[in-house]
Amino acid sequence: MYSINTQLDYFKFGPDPKRMLANITWFKCAAAGDLKIQAVPLEDFEIEEFKNYIEANPCNFPGQYFIEKHRAGDQNAAPLNSPSTSGFPSWLLLSDDRQLQSGSDIIYKVMPAVLTDESCRNQKAYGLGFAVLGKIQVYKINK
Repeated sequence: MYSINTQLDYFKFGPDPKRMLANITWFKCAAAGDLKIQAVPLEDFEIEEFKNYIEANPCNFPGQYFIEKHRAGDQNAAPLNSPSTSGFPSWLLLSDDRQLQSGSDIIYKVMPAVLTDESCRNQKAYGLGFAVLGKIQVYKINK
């Protein structure tokens, strides 16, 4: 069971695209009740699928990635519909579930995100067979 750490670039969350580079630790997203989701470690085959996704989207995942081993019971709960106090989310959710895509002006602790091209205008299709939840470790706003 694993997580994968990457940089993420050319993506957007919320109504206004922001150009930022973030270091993110990715997990598989699992439901944990009505208003919570869980970040659970990825299985071997999911890590392989995610690595292929990273390699297919080099402008969104620049630099190297590294894989961290986890125990099977390791989980992190992330509250949905909890506004962020920093103006940036703590978690990003990549998924093909359109119900999760919010047009709200409010920035929550967990925000659905989409990958874009270098202009940050054209959205890329989501290409994984499962949703991933990324914990933002560090970010830098690019002007």
